[in-house]
Amino acid sequence: MHITTKGNVVGKMALYHNLLPSIAAFKLKFIFAANSTIKTEILMQIKTLIFMFKSLINIIVKTIINNHKIAVYIKSPQN
Repeated sequence: MHITTKGNVVGKMALYHNLLPSIAAFKLKFIFAANSTIKTEILMQIKTLIFMFKSLINIIVKTIINNHKIAVYIKSPQN
């Protein structure tokens, strides 16, 4: 149990470290796009945001799978 929670913390830290600059950049660009009323720019930002969420889900799934593998490894009587 201890290893899985530790893994989750590390996973979350990596997740925030990778996504925070992207979110900040997204907000900044979105403000400029709204001010200059460029629809293509807004569409591009939405596509970027969707890609970011896909990456986020991918990282979460990988973290869950890795933690599950660790938990199974600890519980298995062969080792």
